[in-house]
Amino acid sequence: MARQRMQKRKRKSPTTQIRDLKMQVSALKIQLDSLIVQLEEQQKCYENALLDKESKKKRILSQLIDLEREYVALRAHTSKLVMKNIRMKGQIKGTERAVDSLIGVLNRKINLVPVSVSE
Repeated sequence: MARQRMQKRKRKSPTTQIRDLKMQVSALKIQLDSLIVQLEEQQKCYENALLDKESKKKRILSQLIDLEREYVALRAHTSKLVMKNIRMKGQIKGTERAVDSLIGVLNRKINLVPVSVSE
């Protein structure tokens, strides 16, 4: 008998059960809304991180292209300088030959000029 009374006490009326279930459903809806908000915030953070990553990638690629252009320009300039250096060396060699030739001519003229001792 005592057991039956305990079971009766534990049992709730259908309206009480319905009210309790409605409260549980309301609490679950609130939790679900909170989870949805959290997921939306996480998705925004993820999208922002993805955009930042893409932005950084584009910036790095742009810098790489600029560096490559600068490298090509420097290589072309270096080639021009090397060619100019070769031309200058050729000019120097030519000038050295011309000077040597002139010295040789002057030496021959000095040797050909008769020395007169008229004193």
